[in-house]
Amino acid sequence: MAFADPQLEDAVSELLTNAAKHAGEDPTIAVEINRGTDRTTIEISDDGPGLPSGERRVLTGATETALDHGSGIGLVLVYWILTNLDGEIEVPPTSSGTTVELQLQQAASIAPE
Repeated sequence: MAFADPQLEDAVSELLTNAAKHAGEDPTIAVEINRGTDRTTIEISDDGPGLPSGERRVLTGATETALDHGSGIGLVLVYWILTNLDGEIEVPPTSSGTTVELQLQQAASIAPE
């Protein structure tokens, strides 16, 4: 189980909406959830044209410039939700399309009293 709150649904929904909107007329979108020993990763991939550098900067928290910046508030929302959950976002390089990885801490096990 990952440590999260209901806002995680908003972040995932925003990424899925972005993928559907920008991946072309007949997009392929995949969601994969991997549970590791200390983190859970939600991976969202599409076969679209790729994520522009300005949008990539928004998701990864990199500094934006006047000529290289995000175009909307949706990805900013994703960034802040994950930041507030002490999660991390990675946008690994791909040969085509876009992959966004949301990494969340595992929830601590609560032993019964």
